Amino acid sequence: MRRTFGACVLATLALAVGSAPGQTVRAGSLIVKIDGAISPRALPRSSPAPITLRLSGSLAMADGSHPPALSSLRLDFDRHGHLVTRGLATCSVGRLENTLTSQARRACGKARAWRSPPAPSPPTGT
Repeated sequence: MRRTFGACVLATLALAVGSAPGQTVRAGSLIVKIDGAISPRALPRSSPAPITLRLSGSLAMADGSHPPALSSLRLDFDRHGHLVTRGLATCSVGRLENTLTSQARRACGKARAWRSPPAPSPPTGT
């Protein structure tokens, strides 16, 4: 289930960012909805330029039961891409653990990013 879920999310994310107006994919009883946008649409060919990436999504089960918890989300970039978080409000993982969404929003204010210790890399060849 975990491998199918991961493949489903990655495929949906790739489709959602590259097309409009988002995608819905079903893997077994899991329903993944992801929408995204990149701006600006036109970029220079010969020099780096900043972009804004907006992503949103949801998980649901076809039978209405609670979906499995999302334990991680990984964004991969090509060799020229990187993520700059300087200046973003952050919230520690400890303030988010075992909270409902409404509680996390109260605890972390405007923060939509969180700090956590680096996770070990998965073994190669998986």
